[in-house]
Amino acid sequence: EYFIPVVLLLRAMKECTDLQVFEAVTGGSDDAFVSDRVLSAISELSNFGAPLHSQEQCLAYLGNRFRPVLNVSPKATNAQVGIQLISRHIFIHLSPSTETSAISSASPSEFSAKHDLLLLMLQRLYALAAKRVVDDNPDSLVNQELLLPG
Repeated sequence: EYFIPVVLLLRAMKECTDLQVFEAVTGGSDDAFVSDRVLSAISELSNFGAPLHSQEQCLAYLGNRFRPVLNVSPKATNAQVGIQLISRHIFIHLSPSTETSAISSASPSEFSAKHDLLLLMLQRLYALAAKRVVDDNPDSLVNQELLLPG
């Protein structure tokens, strides 16, 4: 298990500013509960010691940290390792290139769907924490698996 700040992942998946992240997560609402948490997550990223303002910087930071775990070629740049991390290990059901093993098979522009899903999940989490929505009922038929004979 690894804990990666959500703003770092959002910026690594798509080129965006602090304001764009804030507006995307809050949805333009004036909810102080959500706004405080989003601002806290954004400010947490500035405490990493490295400048993490662009997509390339975020990918390189992730690649540098996960290079020993992923066992990649020493010729690969940190940004390429970051691309590999996101394409192979984060929301793999959305990855267009799951069958290929080359690092250059994915590009940062292919992470738009992953970025949008992470935003949706974050919005849902904050809405649940602010008690604007109720949690899912695990006993609901929608959450049950249908088993067929044969």
